[in-house]
Amino acid sequence: MQFESFRLSIGDRNVGRIYRPNPGHDAAGAFIICHGGPGGGQCNPETIATWDINPAWTILTFDNYACGETGGSDAEMTFDRWAKNTADVYRFAQGLPGVDPRRVGLIGLSSGSEAALRCAITYEMPAFIVSIATCSSPNYGNWPAEVLCHELAALQRGETRDCCGFQFKLEFFLDAVGNAPIYRIGEITCPVLFLQGLADNAKRRGDALMGHEYMQRAGRNSRLVEVPGGNHELDNVVDQRTTAIRSWLQEIRMI
Repeated sequence: MQFESFRLSIGDRNVGRIYRPNPGHDAAGAFIICHGGPGGGQCNPETIATWDINPAWTILTFDNYACGETGGSDAEMTFDRWAKNTADVYRFAQGLPGVDPRRVGLIGLSSGSEAALRCAITYEMPAFIVSIATCSSPNYGNWPAEVLCHELAALQRGETRDCCGFQFKLEFFLDAVGNAPIYRIGEITCPVLFLQGLADNAKRRGDALMGHEYMQRAGRNSRLVEVPGGNHELDNVVDQRTTAIRSWLQEIRMI
C-alpha cells in the first residue's frame, strides 16, 4: 500500500503515516493503529498489508510521544499523554479527504490499547475500538503499583525508576496506577471488541476478560473474542485476526 507521512502541528507534533485506498471509492471509514510500548513504534510499511480490513478504508499509524520519529524523553511519558496523542491523531483523521468522520475508529495493540481506551474515556469518543492484548488495569511489566509503593520516596525526590525496561518519573506511576482504564471503562459509549490471543500472557488475557465484563455490567456494547493459539498481537494468526475484525465491523454496521 502507498503511504504519505505527516507531522501534526499541535501537541507533541506526532509523526505518522497515512495509507490511502485506491482511487474510485466513496467516502469510507478509517482506523488508527495505536502501537504498543513503551519504546514501541508505528507499524512499518512492509507489514501494513496485514491490516487491510477493507480496501475502501484509510489506515493511519503514528509514533506516540517518546517513540520513533516523534521523539521525546521516556521520563516524561505517561499514558495520559499517549491518550492525548491518540485524540490529536483521531481529530486529524476525521478531517482527511475521503474519510467519513463518523466512522473513524481505533485499533490498540498491547499498551496502545490503554491509550485507545483512555482516549475514549477522557478526550474523544471514536466510532469503535478494537483492543488487542488489552491493558485495562495497572497489571503489566514489573507492577507499577509495587514500584510506586516501594520507591515512593526516591520518586518524590525526582529520581526515576524502571517499568517495562524504561525509566519513568513519579507522574508516570501515579497516572498508571490511579487512572487505569478499568476504573471508568463503563463510560465508553462506542462499541469495543476485545480480541485476545489465548497463547498470550495471563495478564493480558485477564485484562481483556475484565474489561469486557465491566463494560457489559454498564450496559455497553462490548464483545470478547478469544483466538486459540493467537500470540500477543495476533500476528501469527493474521487471517483469523482480519476475519474477526471485519465480521465485527459488519455487525456494528461500520462496513
